[in-house]
Amino acid sequence: MYELFEININKSLTISGLALGKFLTYHYDNNSLALIKDKSIYNDLKLAYYGGITEVYRPYGENLYYYDVNSLYPYVALQDMPGNKCTQIDYLGQQPNLNELFGFFYCEIEVTENKYIGLLPYRTSKGLVFPLGNWRGWYFSEEIKLAVSQGYKVNIIKGYKFNRVCDVFKSYINDIYKIKSSTKDSVERNLSKSLLNNLLGRFGLDINKATSKILSHDSYATIAAKYPIVSETTLEDNWHIISYLPSVDPSLCKSLGIDMVKLINKFNIPDESVSGYKDVSISVSAAVTSYGRIHMSKLKLAILDQGANIYYSDTDSIITDKALDTNLVDANILGKLKLEHKVSKGYFISSKTYALVLEDGSTVFKAKGLNSLSLTLNDYINMLKGELITTGIKTISEKNYFLADRFLLKIKVSPWILLLTLKEVKYIVIISE
Repeated sequence: MYELFEININKSLTISGLALGKFLTYHYDNNSLALIKDKSIYNDLKLAYYGGITEVYRPYGENLYYYDVNSLYPYVALQDMPGNKCTQIDYLGQQPNLNELFGFFYCEIEVTENKYIGLLPYRTSKGLVFPLGNWRGWYFSEEIKLAVSQGYKVNIIKGYKFNRVCDVFKSYINDIYKIKSSTKDSVERNLSKSLLNNLLGRFGLDINKATSKILSHDSYATIAAKYPIVSETTLEDNWHIISYLPSVDPSLCKSLGIDMVKLINKFNIPDESVSGYKDVSISVSAAVTSYGRIHMSKLKLAILDQGANIYYSDTDSIITDKALDTNLVDANILGKLKLEHKVSKGYFISSKTYALVLEDGSTVFKAKGLNSLSLTLNDYINMLKGELITTGIKTISEKNYFLADRFLLKIKVSPWILLLTLKEVKYIVIISE
């Protein structure tokens, strides 16, 4: 396990950074992945970067089975990834051979048949939906192929065609999963699980994010004169913590009636937003999440073929009313389902909000944005009836930079050792200078 954690703290302040460091050091021996730095391409591909499917299909059920997919994202990351050769194409009304495409494409979608399982996501102000009707959107080619196979009509307008790269993450996933599946140590298991999942999301960092810095008063004045400030906190001794947008935001300029080109020329504002992102591959993260939805959709279609009903699904879980065939279930194989709970009664309110009464009489409560312990089973039952519940306590977080300063002083006592803990100290991370 030592090699998982030996890495310079200046490069790995987060678990995702730790995962990336291990991958690049021990498992990535070529430049096969595309590092998308062109903002126009990045912004197009970002529109094809959707999350997982979370839907309520039936609001109440009895004698149900709760299944989880065994390591969904590590499993689908074993599929082919978009490589570093990218061609931008406009199809101008001439439809390409879909089977020859691999990449991300802007499409016109038509769905007229009432589908039990929606296959292509669409963003709304309230989250992802899987609609009927006509719309346009950016999608990964493999997800388009699945939709077409199930009766969707797709007209491809333009897009980015990538070369295929196989086995990019194979050795990394096999290495970490071997530890996760064989260890009896809860700390090793949780750290391995985090390293598996956090690497894949790490490639999807937003290059349009604000940059945060601690600056002296003079440096703060220079930044404030060039870039839009998102937030700022003044510390003692004329120091500032600020977050700012390192490039001009076109939508902001438009809303304020400002000519963006004149603004850039007048203040000589360079675009610094991509300079600090040398390991972002939005195409990888978008492909992995798409592969995840594809796998979940295929599982759901297989479950329906077995004559079962689906009551609820989350990113990597499905609740159904029948015990599934053994060809879908195996707790020891990546991508297969494993039975987590037998459910006596299930109350499914909305996305990530539900109550389960298990076979042994215990309960599982989940309430998005709320402390689930602040709700009772009767609260979920009443919500299902459409009643307003006022007893829920919202979970909140608060920033306090002054308390953080006290914590930093503690770290300075032993600057070269970082302790990873879970109930007790289990690993010491040696940090190189």
